[in-house]
Amino acid sequence: MMWVMTRWLAKNSWLLALWLMSEPLLAQAPKKASPAPAAKPAVTAKPAAAKVKAPAKKAALAAPKAKAKKAVAAPKKASPAAAAKPVVVKRQFEAKKTEIIPKAPLETKLTKQQQMLQSTPPEKVSDKKRAEENNERFLKALASVKNRYKGGELNNRDVWNNLAKLFDLFSDGVGLNPSELLQAQAQMLYEAGFPFLSAKYASWSILTARDPYAYDVEASWRLLNNIARKRQIHDILIHLARNIGYQGKLPPIFGDDWYYFIAEAMERLGKDEEARATYAKVGPDQRYYLAARYQLGVSYYLNGMYEKSVATLKEITDPKTPIKSDIPGMRKRQYEDYAYSALGRVFYEKENYLASINNYRKVSRTSPIFYDALFEQSWAFFLAGYPNHSLGALHSADSPFFPGRFNPEISILRTMNYYWMCRYDDARTALAEFIEQYADPITELGRFLDRKNLKSDTAYQLFENLITGVSSESLGISRDLLESVSRSDRMKYARDRLATVVKERDQLDAKGIFGSKQHISFPQKMLAEWVDELQQDLGSVYIVELEALRDQFRDLRSQADFLYIELLMSEKEQVMGRELHAAAKMDKVSQKLKVKGWGQASVPWRGSTLGEYWWDEIGFYIYQVEPRCKGEVEE
Repeated sequence: MMWVMTRWLAKNSWLLALWLMSEPLLAQAPKKASPAPAAKPAVTAKPAAAKVKAPAKKAALAAPKAKAKKAVAAPKKASPAAAAKPVVVKRQFEAKKTEIIPKAPLETKLTKQQQMLQSTPPEKVSDKKRAEENNERFLKALASVKNRYKGGELNNRDVWNNLAKLFDLFSDGVGLNPSELLQAQAQMLYEAGFPFLSAKYASWSILTARDPYAYDVEASWRLLNNIARKRQIHDILIHLARNIGYQGKLPPIFGDDWYYFIAEAMERLGKDEEARATYAKVGPDQRYYLAARYQLGVSYYLNGMYEKSVATLKEITDPKTPIKSDIPGMRKRQYEDYAYSALGRVFYEKENYLASINNYRKVSRTSPIFYDALFEQSWAFFLAGYPNHSLGALHSADSPFFPGRFNPEISILRTMNYYWMCRYDDARTALAEFIEQYADPITELGRFLDRKNLKSDTAYQLFENLITGVSSESLGISRDLLESVSRSDRMKYARDRLATVVKERDQLDAKGIFGSKQHISFPQKMLAEWVDELQQDLGSVYIVELEALRDQFRDLRSQADFLYIELLMSEKEQVMGRELHAAAKMDKVSQKLKVKGWGQASVPWRGSTLGEYWWDEIGFYIYQVEPRCKGEVEE
């Protein structure tokens, strides 16, 4: 997003982030009505202008007939977090270290011709005189092209063609330093509308320079800085930071912002302590200040320094933080959303569930991570002793406003909520819903992966077949399942990287550079190899995501089987006048609407029986369900 929390019974991938890029979270919901869910929910929300009806579901949960008599206090002694270990296993969320800028392979492959462009010191060449002569001719020719351009003798197309000729003529020359030529080509590519190619050339210009921090390559640094403001080239910058190293000085243009990329490079090398010290050097007047504070806060968390983690993340959300840089308001709000989500997970891990809920609920409804915050708070509500709020959050997460979300865990948590309130019929219905919807996909996915033995190239081909509309029969597996995996944050990031480079490749093939298709063979070859590399990366990510989903399915299925046995035993005990795990079962349930973090300006009403959803209601549903455990409910 890529901060790792141990997963609840599974290693489910919760990569958050992405370079603040995501497909639209909301979609127009279908207008077909569905049966009402179990336990008619009461709603806390602002009235909306129009309703959106839910699509029909295969199985509706049985609606409990009991009404809440009176608001009662939250249980003081028996909550799911405290007892009955055989059934309640704390759900723990996994998220990668970086949510805002997902990690990608650091190394960038070079073609043989690019490798030859790496500077060869003249002292290592046997014929020094010949090398010096070649370099002098090379620089004179380059200076001539620049002077003719400044004098108006050459237009942009002429300049590119002349530079390309020099590139072809001198790329094999011994003792040459092509840095200045690459810098000039990078500038022309930028003006021609090829920002990613331009960033590549600018990066090579710096890597081949005698001194990467010198004034001679300031134009390349300026290009990279300008491109980074509009395009996602962080992998190029982090690769550059790692390869030029830190020599006690900063490059031109970037200033203290460069500490951010040095820290990222250090972190990828496992130098966490050095990385944290370097993140801290990015000041509030720098463009990457919020990104640096976020990564620093997450690093503190991963290393067990929770108080420092909370304090650092709160700097992002505190309006009093003296941010002096020109970070756009929308971008700042997105960083705040990621910080609130991270704080929700930190407090969840510390078992401060109300603080966790408070932060989850501050994630803006337009954020690409709103769904994750909505679902994860359902666990925090459950463990805090608010099962009706947990069921309400699940009701929202299961709405048609989030199409294509393949989340079998909703049914499992719904089952657990009902189980701990001794509502065994409702628990059985929710468990049956899980089995009906997900048992076959669990088996199908496992067999598919065992049969295909996917490699990165075949996995990419599978993805390509999916997006081109190949049927489930031809794919050998459900399209819905594959599409759900292809929408993961990590896949979105890999897809976006590939799409941007493919776009430039197609643009180059169709229009050339400045309308000319002369001297474009090397950029074409470079882009082709880059596309191939990114396709392999995407395929590798697809395999990881598919295997993670398979493992999650298997663990959830094991949990479902265990819950089924617990249900049978509990029903038997209840018939005999006893309660299994009686000390932990909820004999009282909080009906308070004003949970910490809950909206104050809200109007409660009973949910529709037609399966309608209003967007303003999402996140504010509260079920009105009474526990049926043996023992009195406190008034």
